[in-house]
Amino acid sequence: MPAEAETARIVLLCAASGTGLTRIADWFDGHINELVVEDLERAVCERHGELIGKTGMRMGEVAVYPRHMLYTGWREACRKVLNTIVAAESPRPGLLSMHLTWYNPNTSEFYSPVDLFQLRRSNCAIVHVVILIDDIYDMYVQLTGHDDLYGHDFMGHERALLSNLAPRLDEHGHQLQAIELALGDLLSWRRAEMIQAENMAQSLGARMTILGTKHLRGALENILTDPDTPRVYLSHRITEHRKLNMENRPSDRPVGEWKPIVKEVNYLHQEFTKQGQVLINPTAIDELRFKLADNDGGRDPFLGARWPIPEPLDDLLCTIKPQTNGNERTKLQESNEATAYEHTRILTDGSPDSDPVSRSAARHVANRIYFEIAFRDHAIVENTPNLCVYRPFIPTDLRKAASQARWSNGVLREIEHWHESQQKYARNETAHDNTTESVSNDGDLRRIAFVHTADEIKGRLKWQLSRENRKDFLDDVKKSLERGWENLGLPEDEIRDLFAGRIPERPPVHLERHPPRSEVSKIPKEVLAAIRPAIQIELHRVFTSLERPGTGKSANTGPPIRAGQIALFKIKEKRRKAVDLDKLVTRLCKFYGTKGFKPDRVEKINRRFWRACDKCFRAVTKKDYEQYVAENLNVPYGKLQGLVNEKSRQSKKSS
Repeated sequence: MPAEAETARIVLLCAASGTGLTRIADWFDGHINELVVEDLERAVCERHGELIGKTGMRMGEVAVYPRHMLYTGWREACRKVLNTIVAAESPRPGLLSMHLTWYNPNTSEFYSPVDLFQLRRSNCAIVHVVILIDDIYDMYVQLTGHDDLYGHDFMGHERALLSNLAPRLDEHGHQLQAIELALGDLLSWRRAEMIQAENMAQSLGARMTILGTKHLRGALENILTDPDTPRVYLSHRITEHRKLNMENRPSDRPVGEWKPIVKEVNYLHQEFTKQGQVLINPTAIDELRFKLADNDGGRDPFLGARWPIPEPLDDLLCTIKPQTNGNERTKLQESNEATAYEHTRILTDGSPDSDPVSRSAARHVANRIYFEIAFRDHAIVENTPNLCVYRPFIPTDLRKAASQARWSNGVLREIEHWHESQQKYARNETAHDNTTESVSNDGDLRRIAFVHTADEIKGRLKWQLSRENRKDFLDDVKKSLERGWENLGLPEDEIRDLFAGRIPERPPVHLERHPPRSEVSKIPKEVLAAIRPAIQIELHRVFTSLERPGTGKSANTGPPIRAGQIALFKIKEKRRKAVDLDKLVTRLCKFYGTKGFKPDRVEKINRRFWRACDKCFRAVTKKDYEQYVAENLNVPYGKLQGLVNEKSRQSKKSS
């Protein structure tokens, strides 16, 4: 009997129009050995051209035909390309590119021709769905060619329709409104494609990655080489650094000075890519670049500088056509090569910045983008197993480090979303190296790492101990310690007794009507050893906004974070406050690796971080963290130590 053929593994590559999907797929087809690449839309166009006797048809021409014809053509083309990938018997996973959402410009309709039944075959399996996304400004420019969707004929038709709705505007005003509508359509198109991709990945049991085209090609190549490669979302502050850039922008240049974190973020992406992993930068999409107008509270239509993208530019997934309104291209070339991607005047179309139509268009586009950011970034976090929170307390001004050491809303929401996801995907009582680990629906262990410098730790502690935050901080410490005592096995009634008041170090030799209040002058080392796990819990809470493994009762529901899932890295600073990233990248890649660090290695990293926190705390308060707890929380350590020893003796007897 002939040997049974192996199942062909396939990576599905999809994107909305204007993202350069076909060009990206063709590049991999020509540069990666043994990679079988099939373009489903190309097969659809060929089949449709054969039916009507026309060669060289494009998707824009095909998408306007009756739906029943297109659905039938899609199914037949899908069977054809899948048969080709299976027949190739390549050791590599095949690459199948397609658009999940089509658009008919004649009727302004979005629709999907995808038939999931065709993708469920016994001889092939979709193992990874990768959806490419890009800035809507670049998508628009890509689609402004003569025969493209937003070419001259289509935009002229749109201007004619808009003239009926706003007859007082001139042709230039109608053009600006048409651009505004086009950008809104592209936002909707990209969102529809992302929803379709996530639904498809869930239905097919495949992994999913949302990847901006301003990542390096190597990131996608790593997925094509190993669809199970670790994927990490990099969460960091953005808004403050953008504001600084806008404030520092010279009048004759479109780009101001960026803080060093920009180079650090791009360096991390490059190094992760070299080590075979995928680090997803949220700034691969950067659209909300409008300044508030000075007078009317609207938006300045002149776009601010785009967050710089990794170099070399020739190694990016995207190849973007620069905007060439007026003399902008010349100015951008003289300024910086990367600014060819800025499209700074896309919403002015040559009009003055004070033009009311431009301001109105900018306000409407900015509002839509603002509400799109949360959807996009949370979709990425949901479908990326790992999270790296990078320098969330980095001060934009070192003199104000303490005042800025608070979570940004965006970073905190991403942490919370990751936490909710790991709880949702957790599998209870799954043993890995004597621990219970959280495993996502795509089989990946979900891990989270936090990276700080010593100065940022100190700034965070100063902020926690400031006059306006000190009471809340101490209350949170007390609550965390109560959970910590509970983790030591103390019953609730004993916990209540512990916090009822201080216990004398020595019992009084005789009764007194008003005995003097006992003071704890020194804390025994063995007592500190007993409470240290609880204090470490609190340090995790302070620096991660997460519950530590086994924190008992808390506001969070679902399985807790497990040993080996969370690590806190202290990054070293060189002279002139430059950070040393080389060792950090190596350690992070090991942590996120397929097998990852063993729990004891992770605990070693965390203990090192706690020591750094304690050192910074002493620099801030002139005393160590545990002594500070003793003096401010009125905790009776003597009774605690006795209870802990009693529980320990009982545990030894039972074992």
